[in-house]
Amino acid sequence: PSGMRRPIKTLEGLGLAIKDARKARGWTQVVLADQAGVTQAAVSHLERGEGNPTFSTILAVASAAGLNLVAELRSKVPATYSWECEGPDGPSGRAAGSA
Repeated sequence: PSGMRRPIKTLEGLGLAIKDARKARGWTQVVLADQAGVTQAAVSHLERGEGNPTFSTILAVASAAGLNLVAELRSKVPATYSWECEGPDGPSGRAAGSA
């Protein structure tokens, strides 16, 4: 329907970045999971952009893979999103960049 925003595919993009970083280190998912303190299944789901991982899981896996999570997210979110807004819908109650 018109007027509805499509979801941002941020998790999928982040998952690919984590997978690339893991492979660049020559690590298996098991090694990355061990380094991050999570299960191999959590790494697998995250790399495929599946499920609903907690922020702490995303942060642990990205950090263990050597990724700067803030930089990765900035590169995945559309330029119309304002990182300076007060909340997900901005201070005006509308999504940043929307009219």
